[in-house]
Amino acid sequence: MTTSQQQLDIEQLRTKWAELLPSLEEKGAPFYTLMKFNDDKNLGEIFAYPGVSFGFDVHVLTVTLFPTEEIARQSEALLNKSNPEWRVVGLNDEFLELVLHLVRAQGLKLSISLNPNDAVVYATAKVKELGAAIMEKGWNEDLLDRAEQKA
Repeated sequence: MTTSQQQLDIEQLRTKWAELLPSLEEKGAPFYTLMKFNDDKNLGEIFAYPGVSFGFDVHVLTVTLFPTEEIARQSEALLNKSNPEWRVVGLNDEFLELVLHLVRAQGLKLSISLNPNDAVVYATAKVKELGAAIMEKGWNEDLLDRAEQKA
């Protein structure tokens, strides 16, 4: 892929991102994440933290998906003590695809939150399969591929 094609992809991603921004009422199918808001207006910024260490004090930004609204709300409550602009949104299939594309395109990591203090780094290629399993069986940590590493 050429640089101009990559740039075009990024521009297309920005456009779709703005068109499909989830509202505070959006329910996860099944995933949730945190996004920055000004009152009830989604500003389009997804929460990422420097969570994965690769040694020598090098950290990679990590975007977190929450497998249930309850886990997302617990994390939101902790974060809101110092940063109340970050709010829980549910991700429909279309916006989840955009999040996964963003993670891959920007060289970020993705984690699945087990609770507000623990997460597992997860491959973007496995997220849709995990989501289908959660929708079918309900959330259970046993659904995660244990070969993945802790965040």
